Amino acid sequence: YKAVVVASRCMRCTICLSAHECLHGAIIRLDPEGPVYVDAESCMGCGHCMEQCPYKAVELKYIA
Repeated sequence: YKAVVVASRCMRCTICLSAHECLHGAIIRLDPEGPVYVDAESCMGCGHCMEQCPYKAVELKYIA
């Protein structure tokens, strides 16, 4: 499983709790005012980021 960001739910928080709390640095922001993204190679699928987002913008998906 890997984390993915549901872009329509991402509120582009100034301080993204999911990114701040990610133990592997897998949640990144390419644009300071844009949505966050998940670096699939860094994501370990632990789900910690998913628990941190108050808008439920991060989900775990099975990646084959």
